[in-house]
Amino acid sequence: MYTRAARKGEAGAQFQLGLMYQYGQGVAQDYSLALKYYTKAAWKGEAGAQYQLGLIYKEGQGVRQDYAKALKSINRASEQNYAAGHNLLEFMNQHGQCVVQNYVRAFEWFNKAAQQGHVAAQSQLGFMYQHGQGVAKDYIKAYEWYNKAAEKGEAGACYKLGVMYQHGQGVAKDYTKAYEWYTKAAEQGEAGAQYQLGVMYQHGQGVIQDYGKAFECFNTAAEQGEAGAQYQLGLMYQYGQGVKKNPLIALKWFQKASGKNHANALVWLGKFYLFGWGVEIDYKQALNCFKRASRIEEGCAYQWLGFMYQHIFQEPGNIVKAHRKFKKAFNDYEKGSKLNNASDQRDLGIAYLKGEGVAQALTLARHWLSVAAEKNESTAQAYLGWMYKEGWGGEQDYNQALIWIESSAAKDEAAGLYHLALLYRDGEGVIQHDQKAVELLHKAASYWQKDAEYTLGWMYEQGRGVPQDLQQARYWYQLGEIHYADDALYAIGRAYEYGLNVAPDHNKAIEWYEKATALFYEPARKRLTFLRGKDYILPRNRFDESLLGKTKASQQQRFHASTSQYLLTVPSLKALSLNKISMMIKNYPTEEQAFKVIEENLAMLSSSPSLNKEYMQMILRLGH
Repeated sequence: MYTRAARKGEAGAQFQLGLMYQYGQGVAQDYSLALKYYTKAAWKGEAGAQYQLGLIYKEGQGVRQDYAKALKSINRASEQNYAAGHNLLEFMNQHGQCVVQNYVRAFEWFNKAAQQGHVAAQSQLGFMYQHGQGVAKDYIKAYEWYNKAAEKGEAGACYKLGVMYQHGQGVAKDYTKAYEWYTKAAEQGEAGAQYQLGVMYQHGQGVIQDYGKAFECFNTAAEQGEAGAQYQLGLMYQYGQGVKKNPLIALKWFQKASGKNHANALVWLGKFYLFGWGVEIDYKQALNCFKRASRIEEGCAYQWLGFMYQHIFQEPGNIVKAHRKFKKAFNDYEKGSKLNNASDQRDLGIAYLKGEGVAQALTLARHWLSVAAEKNESTAQAYLGWMYKEGWGGEQDYNQALIWIESSAAKDEAAGLYHLALLYRDGEGVIQHDQKAVELLHKAASYWQKDAEYTLGWMYEQGRGVPQDLQQARYWYQLGEIHYADDALYAIGRAYEYGLNVAPDHNKAIEWYEKATALFYEPARKRLTFLRGKDYILPRNRFDESLLGKTKASQQQRFHASTSQYLLTVPSLKALSLNKISMMIKNYPTEEQAFKVIEENLAMLSSSPSLNKEYMQMILRLGH
């Protein structure tokens, strides 16, 4: 379809073909063909193609690296207010990957025209003062020139005045004024202003919070191709804000925004491919999305790249690569935290909690999560509540755990809903209530919270809060597609330590905690330290076979050793695939039998050729 349209000279189709050839999406990767189609679309003014063309020259993909050509093409995209172009221009300037632009001469010409009353020149002059191009950055002068042009009705200047009032640049921050200027620009069809109105309705800035009106504004801007609005529409469909929840429509909008290289949309699209949400699981596509996002914006994209190198592509060289990506993400979160950005403070806390990109520090993790949680950041509240529940980074406090987890769950944060369900299931900090737990688990699972899906399977299997239903149990177990061996091994150790559905066994708990600790799973190391009464030091060699035992840090380890309630009941397991086994199982063994069989067959399960990528996605869990 794209090929036919491209032959007819349709710029959008040529751009999409370029993307497909550059990233090997549905076709063999071919940089020369990508270059060909990007060039054709770029000459027709397609901003996305201009940006990608510049990226190819910048990276030297299938062509000789040429920063001058890269700058020229990216600048053309930037002149069309292409956000990714602005970001990359700033990066290239910071790193000297460009030729010197003559902003001074441009400023002189715009200044002359503006003094003569040229409206567009006045608006452009304001932009140069705002961004310090060819002149020292001066928000007050920027405001003055924007105001001159805006008074004559220039839509772009009205929009920029709204930005200055919204962020307090050159003028006192005033959301009401920002709303007024955005409205004037939006009435003239300015997509950026329509998008910003959506943001104001979404967050209740200068207006009463109204998700329905936010959706309308985003939809209007998105139909004009505004990438930020397309991304926000995806989120609203994903979470059911202002519109009925529909993940498949969310996917469509994420794809549209990703086509314009919107970094956050690319991250979301990568997660859809990684977890198989509405599409077939495709690790290559997920990796491509995260890589594209990382070239535009740091932080979250690097985090997901590290996740894939650590958990999906687990060759030793990739483990090193994962740590490098985590480190880059950590550095970005640290910078954002200093700027008082709640999302970066949250991510910094999570990085300290998991020891990703930095040595694990539970006290610092709790500190940064507390800072973000106090700013009403829902994911931080869920993690902070979890830390209080487990006693990580400070005293164990079920009351504080309940306060933060309830606050997160009230915002429909999936992690908050899940952890609140666990509190009700186990009667920790609240009166034990299985039905309430099941209700919360269903809500969390509707947001694709994998642990909630596993635990729902366990609740149906045990008949906790619902009538026992093995068919429902199997359904929920199989929905939870990705879980990793480190916390699976930890779960077995925890079961033996606390006697969860199996006879308590101190030595067995230590044995399984050691295996999880060898995979650098810090909660397991913490329990080892407690059980042994002294600090347990991780081995220097991550691949220490004496601790890994039969469980190898390899791609096969995505099979979840602790989750086979009915997986191992067929004697001829070696001759069967997991898919066939799951179809044949009718009777469940006891939990204790399952643990015993898991131990005896772990080596065979980890190395079985039949456990290919498709079958390893079938996750069956015993429960916490």
